[in-house]
Amino acid sequence: MTYDIRFARSVTGRTPTQVPEAACAEVAPDIEPAPDQLTPDQQVAWERVVKRVSDEIGPVRCGDLTFRRDVTSRTVRVDYRGSSAVLSIPHRYPGHRAWPVIVEAYAITAIVEQETGLTGYDTAAGQPAAYGDVALAAAKLGGTSRWAQEHLAGGLGWWKIHSLETRAADGHRVCAACGTVIRRYRYRFYPAGSAMYERCIGLGWCSACRVYGTTMVRVPGDKILADALTELPDERREQLRRSELRLVQYLARHELGETLDEAAG
Repeated sequence: MTYDIRFARSVTGRTPTQVPEAACAEVAPDIEPAPDQLTPDQQVAWERVVKRVSDEIGPVRCGDLTFRRDVTSRTVRVDYRGSSAVLSIPHRYPGHRAWPVIVEAYAITAIVEQETGLTGYDTAAGQPAAYGDVALAAAKLGGTSRWAQEHLAGGLGWWKIHSLETRAADGHRVCAACGTVIRRYRYRFYPAGSAMYERCIGLGWCSACRVYGTTMVRVPGDKILADALTELPDERREQLRRSELRLVQYLARHELGETLDEAAG
């Protein structure tokens, strides 16, 4: 679930609202995209976009036809397909926190339009990004982010993300979006004696953004892991272990788990 600005080639006879529909179809999240095959001109245009964003706005992390702009208070991602593109923002910025994110997103949008010839359309605010109302867009992002925090994830105000983005700061790993220190909790899932005993579940979360991620981690069998639930009745322990969402909520509320040092990935 992201706030999207979608880009497509302008077509005679299409209204500004209809322009992004082609882009939505091409980069629909539930459809596996075809392998990217850019023309030489499209490749050069993409390289110009990356360079200008890096020079004029700030450093980016590049992948294959994608880049992420991560700073303390905001995260913006751009995916390019040649004939279309999408700029996406996670819904982590309630209220006034949305303003600097949208300002930067619209600045990036202008660069994408200028270098690729594509037209950007803010699907959430319902307006062309080139001459849209930035205040309206910020209000939309801020309002939806507030709603997401309060209502998603079964009403618990947390949601799971594929990758928890972090950066180093003051000897710790902190959330790339807001700067809050990341906490983690590791626990064994398989019983002692099992061939899978060393495969543990690792949780990581940002209490401010109320997002978390999970992964399988290897912990040597002779290492004793701290049990944050040891004081709870058996029934309550089992209830939390059956739901990673409720477990994260409990750990975050009681400030349990361990912080990640700067060297941790």
